[in-house]
Amino acid sequence: MLAEARRTGVVFGLMGSKLTLGAATLAVLVAGWAALAQADPGTREAGSDGPGKRYCPRGDRSGYDSRDLIGRNMPTARRIAAENECTTRVIERNGRALGVTDDWRTDRINVRISDHRVIDVAGTF
Repeated sequence: MLAEARRTGVVFGLMGSKLTLGAATLAVLVAGWAALAQADPGTREAGSDGPGKRYCPRGDRSGYDSRDLIGRNMPTARRIAAENECTTRVIERNGRALGVTDDWRTDRINVRISDHRVIDVAGTF
């Protein structure tokens, strides 16, 4: 069986046992990963309610669409978020990821900044 698996698929070692994936299974997995990589990030990020939408508070379709913060400097972004009963958290600064807590808040807008300006809204969580 091992010789057959090596000829037709991929064999992975998993805690002392062997896991065999056939060529067809492997092709399906790779196709799925490729589709995820090409999908619009707005359709799969937290805080989203459809492509590109970033409501705050999260889930409130009548809430503030935090994409409006993109292009604004941080003091202005914080003020606008506060006016809409939300907070901001910088998760990436100038291309470097920052350490963040793993708590869940529906009123927090997570942003990426470069040169003190919001360049992306990652979502509300």
